[in-house]
Amino acid sequence: QAELWIVQALSRVEATKEVATLKDAMIYSLELRKALRHAQDVRFKLRPCYAVSSSEALELLAQKALKEGQDRNEVAEVRDIVQEICGYGIPEPQSYGKVLEMLRT
Repeated sequence: QAELWIVQALSRVEATKEVATLKDAMIYSLELRKALRHAQDVRFKLRPCYAVSSSEALELLAQKALKEGQDRNEVAEVRDIVQEICGYGIPEPQSYGKVLEMLRT
Protein backbone atom coordinates (compact mmCIF):
# COMPACT_ATOMS: atom_id res chain seq x y z
CA GLN A 1 0.00 0.00 0.00
CA ALA A 2 2.89 2.39 0.69
CA GLU A 3 4.15 2.07 -2.86
CA LEU A 4 0.66 2.66 -4.25
CA TRP A 5 0.29 5.88 -2.24
CA ILE A 6 3.65 7.16 -3.49
CA VAL A 7 2.81 6.31 -7.10
CA GLN A 8 -0.59 8.00 -6.83
CA ALA A 9 0.86 11.16 -5.30
CA LEU A 10 3.60 11.38 -7.92
CA SER A 11 1.11 10.71 -10.71
CA ARG A 12 -1.04 13.63 -9.59
CA VAL A 13 1.97 15.94 -9.62
CA GLU A 14 3.00 14.75 -13.07
CA ALA A 15 -0.50 15.00 -14.53
CA THR A 16 -1.05 18.57 -13.34
CA LYS A 17 2.42 20.10 -13.46
CA GLU A 18 1.61 22.39 -16.40
CA VAL A 19 -1.62 23.78 -14.95
CA ALA A 20 -1.23 23.50 -11.18
CA THR A 21 -1.18 26.66 -9.11
CA LEU A 22 1.07 27.03 -6.08
CA LYS A 23 -1.84 25.98 -3.86
CA ASP A 24 -2.38 22.85 -5.98
CA ALA A 25 1.32 22.02 -5.88
CA MET A 26 1.29 22.42 -2.10
CA ILE A 27 -1.68 20.07 -1.76
CA TYR A 28 -0.02 17.43 -3.93
CA SER A 29 3.26 17.83 -2.05
CA LEU A 30 1.46 17.34 1.26
CA GLU A 31 -0.06 14.19 -0.20
CA LEU A 32 3.42 13.03 -1.20
CA ARG A 33 4.70 13.84 2.29
CA LYS A 34 1.95 11.70 3.80
CA ALA A 35 2.79 8.82 1.44
CA LEU A 36 6.51 9.03 2.24
CA ARG A 37 5.79 9.18 5.97
CA HIS A 38 3.64 6.06 5.66
CA ALA A 39 6.36 4.33 3.63
CA GLN A 40 8.88 5.08 6.36
CA ASP A 41 6.48 3.88 9.07
CA VAL A 42 6.07 0.50 7.36
CA ARG A 43 9.78 0.36 6.48
CA PHE A 44 9.16 0.39 2.72
CA LYS A 45 12.46 0.71 0.86
CA LEU A 46 12.07 3.67 -1.46
CA ARG A 47 13.05 2.95 -5.05
CA PRO A 48 15.59 5.37 -6.53
CA CYS A 49 13.14 6.34 -9.30
CA TYR A 50 10.63 7.46 -6.65
CA ALA A 51 13.29 9.58 -4.95
CA VAL A 52 14.14 11.26 -8.26
CA SER A 53 10.47 11.86 -9.10
CA SER A 54 9.84 13.20 -5.60
CA SER A 55 12.75 15.61 -5.96
CA GLU A 56 11.33 16.75 -9.31
CA ALA A 57 7.97 17.34 -7.61
CA LEU A 58 9.73 19.45 -4.97
CA GLU A 59 11.52 21.40 -7.69
CA LEU A 60 8.15 22.19 -9.26
CA LEU A 61 6.85 23.31 -5.87
CA ALA A 62 9.90 25.50 -5.25
CA GLN A 63 9.65 27.12 -8.69
CA LYS A 64 5.96 27.83 -8.20
CA ALA A 65 6.72 29.40 -4.81
CA LEU A 66 9.30 31.66 -6.44
CA LYS A 67 6.87 32.72 -9.18
CA GLU A 68 3.55 32.76 -7.34
CA GLY A 69 4.38 33.08 -3.64
CA GLN A 70 2.29 36.03 -2.53
CA ASP A 71 3.11 36.15 1.13
CA ARG A 72 5.88 35.10 3.44
CA ASN A 73 3.73 32.50 5.24
CA GLU A 74 3.00 30.69 1.99
CA VAL A 75 6.69 30.56 1.05
CA ALA A 76 7.57 29.47 4.60
CA GLU A 77 5.07 26.63 4.30
CA VAL A 78 6.74 25.53 1.06
CA ARG A 79 10.10 25.59 2.86
CA ASP A 80 8.70 23.41 5.64
CA ILE A 81 7.19 20.92 3.18
CA VAL A 82 10.48 20.63 1.28
CA GLN A 83 12.49 20.20 4.49
CA GLU A 84 10.26 17.44 5.77
CA ILE A 85 10.14 15.56 2.48
CA CYS A 86 13.92 15.80 2.11
CA GLY A 87 14.11 14.25 5.58
CA TYR A 88 12.79 11.04 4.02
CA GLY A 89 15.89 10.74 1.86
CA ILE A 90 14.67 12.80 -1.08
CA PRO A 91 17.33 14.96 -2.77
CA GLU A 92 16.93 18.69 -2.24
CA PRO A 93 15.53 20.51 -5.29
CA GLN A 94 17.82 22.94 -7.11
CA SER A 95 15.61 25.98 -6.50
CA TYR A 96 15.37 25.39 -2.76
CA GLY A 97 18.22 27.78 -2.00
CA LYS A 98 16.35 30.55 -3.80
CA VAL A 99 13.26 29.84 -1.69
CA LEU A 100 15.38 30.23 1.45
CA GLU A 101 16.86 33.44 0.05
CA MET A 102 13.37 34.76 -0.62
CA LEU A 103 12.51 34.23 3.05
CA ARG A 104 15.63 36.07 4.22
CA THR A 105 14.80 39.25 2.34
